[in-house]
Amino acid sequence: MKKIKSIELDKGSFIKIMSRPHKVTISIYPISEITAELYADATAKIAGKADEYLKAVQEAADNAWPNIKPKVADSWGADYAEMYDTKRDVNYEIGGLRRAVQICGYPEDDQANYDFNKRRMQSYLFDLMEARDKVAEK
Repeated sequence: MKKIKSIELDKGSFIKIMSRPHKVTISIYPISEITAELYADATAKIAGKADEYLKAVQEAADNAWPNIKPKVADSWGADYAEMYDTKRDVNYEIGGLRRAVQICGYPEDDQANYDFNKRRMQSYLFDLMEARDKVAEK
């Protein structure tokens, strides 16, 4: 069953998280070199929404793959940091250091779509939770 969750950012931007069996897509609208730092210091565009984002990603992952468990990235197949969009001929980045998970995209007034398979989602969830826990320790 397909499920969609949207999270509003500032200035009319939003993140859409869509799940269906065996796939999760995270989209950002519109993109103009947006960087959303979920667990970083005061400049975050999605400040205060990090827990909502993590919960939405977890729910989408559970919908796509029942009983999914976060795992550390231990192979190239688990690496979610950079994805290539063949339609737009552009690279997108999602991730970053485990202490500050970032979402970046570059085409002006367009959307970035990050498609996750199960293994990539496991490592993305692991990094999101690790970033959350490091912030909680401070």
